[in-house]
Parts: sequence; structure tokens; C-alpha cells
Amino acid sequence: MAIETGVTTDLKKRIGEHHARIYHGYTASRLPVELVFSREFSGVRDGYHSGAAGLINAGLGFYLVRKGKRHKAIILVANGKHVLTDSWTSAL
Repeated sequence: MAIETGVTTDLKKRIGEHHARIYHGYTASRLPVELVFSREFSGVRDGYHSGAAGLINAGLGFYLVRKGKRHKAIILVANGKHVLTDSWTSAL
């Protein structure tokens, strides 16, 4: 399974482009693609900002969990897992 995020102004067209293999990138070798969630924004910029917030939170969460496990600090691990949970909600 692969997860991709993105922003488009025409969702049906974009999914069709994936299935038609118009783009030879990451998902081309992972077909068929399946849409599991979409969200409408008032503009493309708002969509990018939402995705960026989720990625930043995910990175921070993974970092905190890794450091917490290395130093055996359960508070860091717990905070990291909490931030990872937040990364899902900020991306959605």
C-alpha cells in the first residue's frame, strides 16, 4: 500500500490520469490507485497549507518517539504519539 497526498482542481481528472499512467512517478508502479479521502478547500493555497501542517506534525512526532525510545523517556514517547495523532487531524 502506498499513500499519496496532493492538491488538484479536478479530482476525477487527476484520478483518471493516475489510471491512464500519464505520470511516470511514484504511483505509476503502484496501480490501481484508490481514493480514500478528499477534502474541498476554498483555494489551492489552503489545500497546500493543510497538507504541510500534517507533514510537519508527522515529522515532529516521529522525531519525539525516536528520541524518547533512545533515551528511555516515556514522556517524550507519549508526546510524540500525541503529535502523530494530531498530524492526522491537521491533514484532514
